[in-house]
Amino acid sequence: MLSAVAARKARLQAQTSAHAAPSPPQPRKSYSPSPEPEKSSGDTEPPSKRKPFAPAPKRSRKKRKVTKPAEKKQPSRYFAERDSFKEQEDVIEVDDEHDPSESSSTSGSGESSGELFSLPVGPTAAAQAKRRHTWSPGAPPAESSEDEAKDVTFEPVVRAAEEPPQLLSTFQPVPDRNFFHLSPDELSSLAISPSASGKLLVLQLTERLTLLGTYSIIVLQGVIRLNGIELTPSLFAHPVFAPQSSPLPVIECTSSKNSSRTTVFQLPSRFIASASRATAVVVLQELRTGVEGLGRVCRTFEGAFEPSRWQRKQTEVDLGLEGVYYVTYRNQDVQPFVMLSSWTCALEAALVEAEEGKTFVRKIFLVQGAKKTGKSTFARTLANKLLSRYKYVAFLECDLGQSEFTAGGMVALSILGNPVFGPPFTHPSIPHRAHYLGSTTPRNLPSQYLEAIGALMQTYNVDIQYSGLLETQGDGDSRIADIIPLVVNMMGWTKGLGADLSRKVLETVEPSIVFSFEAPLQDSAWPASRNVDYVDVLTPFEIGLDGIATRYSLEVIPSSAMSQRYSPADHRTLSLLSYFHAVFPIPSSGGSHLQSTYATEWNTTLPLCAQAPYELVANAALDAIILSGPGSEDIIPYEIHRVLNGAVVGLVSCEPGALDLDVSSQNNASMTRGIPYTQGAAPPPPAASTCHGLALVRSVSSSAPAKLHVLTPLPPAFLASAHPRVLLKGEMELPVWGMVDFRAEDAIAGVDHAKVPFLRWGKTEGTGAERRRVRRNLMRRGQQ
Repeated sequence: MLSAVAARKARLQAQTSAHAAPSPPQPRKSYSPSPEPEKSSGDTEPPSKRKPFAPAPKRSRKKRKVTKPAEKKQPSRYFAERDSFKEQEDVIEVDDEHDPSESSSTSGSGESSGELFSLPVGPTAAAQAKRRHTWSPGAPPAESSEDEAKDVTFEPVVRAAEEPPQLLSTFQPVPDRNFFHLSPDELSSLAISPSASGKLLVLQLTERLTLLGTYSIIVLQGVIRLNGIELTPSLFAHPVFAPQSSPLPVIECTSSKNSSRTTVFQLPSRFIASASRATAVVVLQELRTGVEGLGRVCRTFEGAFEPSRWQRKQTEVDLGLEGVYYVTYRNQDVQPFVMLSSWTCALEAALVEAEEGKTFVRKIFLVQGAKKTGKSTFARTLANKLLSRYKYVAFLECDLGQSEFTAGGMVALSILGNPVFGPPFTHPSIPHRAHYLGSTTPRNLPSQYLEAIGALMQTYNVDIQYSGLLETQGDGDSRIADIIPLVVNMMGWTKGLGADLSRKVLETVEPSIVFSFEAPLQDSAWPASRNVDYVDVLTPFEIGLDGIATRYSLEVIPSSAMSQRYSPADHRTLSLLSYFHAVFPIPSSGGSHLQSTYATEWNTTLPLCAQAPYELVANAALDAIILSGPGSEDIIPYEIHRVLNGAVVGLVSCEPGALDLDVSSQNNASMTRGIPYTQGAAPPPPAASTCHGLALVRSVSSSAPAKLHVLTPLPPAFLASAHPRVLLKGEMELPVWGMVDFRAEDAIAGVDHAKVPFLRWGKTEGTGAERRRVRRNLMRRGQQ
């Protein structure tokens, strides 16, 4: 008898022989290039233990090293997939055309083989055949047939040519044709001061001129556009400051919309023939203010008003004006001012909308946006644009870190009478009213920040908004003087507490037109108590005091190499040092009481440590010294002289009874050496005080009564009339560049750097001396 095992083997052998194929199958362990015999239509394959075919999930390329011949029928599904790029193999092989197995398995219609896949019939078959050969990221394709090779074309890779540099100046000066030198007599005949050399330029339509340096421009005929602002003929000399640290103004000759304003002044006889064929005639004159010396004070901006060595070799045009350089092409060091299309449309539409309203209607323009979006640049451009139609424009600065017309740490209300062309450090001014917080951010003083802005808005509503009606109108100025519009420049802190403060400022200001650099969806994230409805661009409706405002969404200014070269801290340092080295003119009695006073010169011949200071007897010249900011309440009276030594303070004048000082402070005179200081005293209320400017306490005497050596750019006559008897110190400190004696490389006022107290040069030593390195790019697993 057969055993059970032998019987089972016999039964399995009988079943296998019954379903055996006429020809033995090829082994499946390795690939053999020998052709297989053709199978008849009636042959059937033995049953396989493998599961039916199903689309497998995407696997890594490392697992697809072996390709089995029996599964080569699967590529027929290659063209059926929509996303063919993701499903194809790393290397697409093209087998030999004499492989009979491919002809039987992939071509069911009896066509001659020679292609790996059966291509669909249609006009795209040839294109797909070409794509099969051109795509080979892992290895080149295998050899193919001659017929197939005829359809394959390999196009050479053509690299894109580099774009030529942008041409900034199309005006080519030709002496005695479109470029003339003006003698002192000719300058006097044009009512221009002959103190500086001048050139007369004859411009044709659409001609552009880009200059680097400092100069003044006077339009005698036609209309030119400078930084997006149209300048019409007048005898006013517009000062222009064009350093490399900011976009350069571009002088562009344009046509005038109102031909009556393009009058021709009485020109000398030798210019009449050229001027009659010109579109515009301007005069360029040297501007000697000493602002170039700020590069010696702050070495970060050294040579900002001069071209580099290779730029001098590139430009061959010499205008013959000292401190003025002709710029031909744009490069990484020189960037022109670009007026974006959305800015132009929004400015024109906003001005038309404001003029179509009623006469006595609030005209408040608010500019908001995040950091590095062009917010401050647009606010300055908006103020210049308004000055072409209004005699005066008020400017409310709410950005403590980068103020436009004052030093940092101050919320100020300034009044402009003429457009300004230049970065903030080129036009420091004495504001009409201001409040000093002593910090570059309202993070630690949110309540004082809001109170200061509320007090300035109260000043505008009561004293400034319609004060133009009191001005005399006999000066021949045709601009609107009945109302003074207001431009509000918001801060760039738009997240968290900054967004909450911006919303409260928006409620306080009550603007009629809002220019925003933020996405419109962010407005609904912080609901306001007032229903301020932002309407889309160019939507007509009536402007009033009912909480409705027009919103204009603006493009963000593109980033440039200058934003990476100069940080916001560098600009703050330069603005503060520019303020202390500025020379303000004495206000004339016959001038307007509204317009703010701007600096006209800079004294950079001596550092701050070598300038002659004011000497103040503390108990006689001052009523109070107040410290503000976190930790200021911990300063005891005995240490006040150490805190004031080298401090930056605000010169504040208060109304009688505004200070709430403790009477016991008088008993501490012996401890403070006569300095009127009360520990923990609150700052004066903004409604009853104002800050006229900043001062530097250079030293404090050790004898009693204490004497303070104070440096301030404010004129003595202004100090006598303002009576600032309160010094307010905040968190701001004098930059290191202000302590350095730039006259010597290794000494300060004749003292070696190593012996100067409280000043260390080079790398610090000790535990914790190096700057902490913080990684801010770490995310949770769910955030990736």
